[in-house]
Amino acid sequence: MRKLLIVCMAVFLSLPLFAADPIEVRPFTMSGARERGMGGPHVAFTDNVFSLFVNPAALHESNEKSFFELGLGLHGPVLELVDIMNKAQGAGDQELVNQIGAFAKKSGGKIPLGAEVRFPLSIGYTANGLGWGVWNKVWLDTKIIGTDIEADAAVDFVLNFGMSFNIFTFEGLGSHFLDTGFVVKALARGGAIGFDENLLNVMDPNMMDTFVDDINFPLLLGGGLDLGLTYRWKKFIPGNTFIAAITFDDLPTLLSARPLAGKDKCEKYVISPTVNIGAAYTFDLTAFAPVPLEFAFAIDYHDISRWFTPDDFTKRNPVLNLSMGLEITAFKIASLRFGMNEMLPAFGVGVNLKGFKVEGALYGKELGIEPGQLPAYAFDLSISVRPNSQKRVWPWTKTSIVDAVGSLVGGKKQAEEPAATLELE
Repeated sequence: MRKLLIVCMAVFLSLPLFAADPIEVRPFTMSGARERGMGGPHVAFTDNVFSLFVNPAALHESNEKSFFELGLGLHGPVLELVDIMNKAQGAGDQELVNQIGAFAKKSGGKIPLGAEVRFPLSIGYTANGLGWGVWNKVWLDTKIIGTDIEADAAVDFVLNFGMSFNIFTFEGLGSHFLDTGFVVKALARGGAIGFDENLLNVMDPNMMDTFVDDINFPLLLGGGLDLGLTYRWKKFIPGNTFIAAITFDDLPTLLSARPLAGKDKCEKYVISPTVNIGAAYTFDLTAFAPVPLEFAFAIDYHDISRWFTPDDFTKRNPVLNLSMGLEITAFKIASLRFGMNEMLPAFGVGVNLKGFKVEGALYGKELGIEPGQLPAYAFDLSISVRPNSQKRVWPWTKTSIVDAVGSLVGGKKQAEEPAATLELE
């Protein structure tokens, strides 16, 4: 309990006084090659330490520890640009700019390019209703438009703590479970916000001071809250489970910026709350197949709250928020994954040797606001050490909330009833 109070205080003491018209920034997310190979994170199918980021209610079914991850993700025509740089080597900066401009024109005038490195912090623990973690990653998103370059880059740090609770359990035509949970998180981000310059200025040492003054390098500090609700229907068919879930992310998530260079003014930033829904179906065909086989299918719609906001043509097309994925696992060791996210395909593979995991994914990423507007192919490769944790029975998991309230109310009623007396004649 003392640790919980410390985490909660760290989160809420980091919340700044909220100002009007804050700047919206991208969420603090952590996911690996497994999720991306299945078409993105799925709120109804998350059974590892990333439940802390995807669905707090899923902590009830998650039993995994994380000690280490080295993950690398790249998107965009990386190999083509490396080839251009090699060909232009020794020809001067102007020739390189011309080559990149010609490639951008050939690519429809835009080149999306980005990278993500998850290292060294990937320490987490989840076990039957309790979870915590410390994480970090470095990311870069760029768009080359003609001879202009737009970029965002940052280092993210996340400290999160979560708990889940069983609301009720019902036995009848299988087992029915309704779980809920929360995650509180402390957040920090340092990096460039809103970099936009001409390639010639970037490469010209004489112009360096000019465009550096226009870059904001803030340190963002803040915290937030995520909530989740999950319904599970088990044993209606042996080895099968149906799951439905809804999550409420970043409620609220406020950030205060402390500029380290560039602008002197402290800005206020915010991450918009999102509501996500999803369903999943898992089934075990070991009894019917020559080898142990497990299947999982999931479908999600992210940020459903956008449907209830006024039309805004600067926002992404709602169809891009639909995702689905399939995972096939043999011997609990080798996995094959397929998916669709942002109307682009995804493919992934994974090997799990008693917690030592090697996973890869090849997938599409839409950087525009309409399907097919600015697609990029991407890949992700990760090596991690994430063994299963020992299953635990915490005090709040021994009974459901409904049963606990019923026992409390029943006990009070029994205490209020007068004791029976024996009258002697």
